[in-house]
Amino acid sequence: MKFYYENRSHLLYDAIQISIYQNENFNYVAHWHNDFELAYVEKGCITVGVNNDQYRLDEGDMVVLNSGDIHYYESTDTPSKIIILVFNLEYIGLSSNWPPNGEFLSPIIKKNIAENSSLSLIRDILFRIVTENNLKEKYYEFFIKARLNEICGLLLRNLDTKVRGSKSNTKLQTMQNVIMFIEDNFLIDISLTEIAKHLNIDPYNLSKNFNALTGTNLKTYINTLRIFKAESAILNTEKSLTEIALESGFNSTRSFNRAFMCIKGYTPSSLRQH
Repeated sequence: MKFYYENRSHLLYDAIQISIYQNENFNYVAHWHNDFELAYVEKGCITVGVNNDQYRLDEGDMVVLNSGDIHYYESTDTPSKIIILVFNLEYIGLSSNWPPNGEFLSPIIKKNIAENSSLSLIRDILFRIVTENNLKEKYYEFFIKARLNEICGLLLRNLDTKVRGSKSNTKLQTMQNVIMFIEDNFLIDISLTEIAKHLNIDPYNLSKNFNALTGTNLKTYINTLRIFKAESAILNTEKSLTEIALESGFNSTRSFNRAFMCIKGYTPSSLRQH
């Protein structure tokens, strides 16, 4: 599974190229993909990171994510529920570089802004897409495609856009390359210095930009990926915890248990007690 570069080309079910799901207390590590993404907070609050910025989303707030944006979600102590819609823009006849002028002025749509414009319609449209996708009644894909077009129209009608500068594009592409390198090498010991050397990047700037874009440091980032791999193995195989720890890139069960508890909040052995 690709955690950081999310190649969504295989996520096609039936005739439509979308994913839409409701999540409670959602956490997802920094990643990027070529599709468009919109998230709406139904209840509570959640933190979202978009490229160099971090935002708090409260009930009724939304975030729109363009192709290539590096983003992550972190739930807070407050229970939360969100709807996430991800779809291929080409499915409705748009360029992957949409919106036309580069990107929206801000990725965040606050509740008060939405309620005072036609953006308030997006909430009900999302629920209709969820219903159509769940029921899959005859010709449901036509209705979903129409509603995706309506969402895009509402965003363009109500939100200002700006040109994404070449400097910003270069920086983002560099960090996408870093993320993909980590994805390919997280099971071995890799340091910030080694990554910087391999990609010909200044180590200091790499560390600074990496922390800003992912909301965490390199060690925690790599351990998070390793823990996700380990958790899947614990739940889906009969392998021992020691074997899983070593296969997931840890050099001892002690470091594995410590990292697992720090990231997940419970011990790996507790997953085998259910």
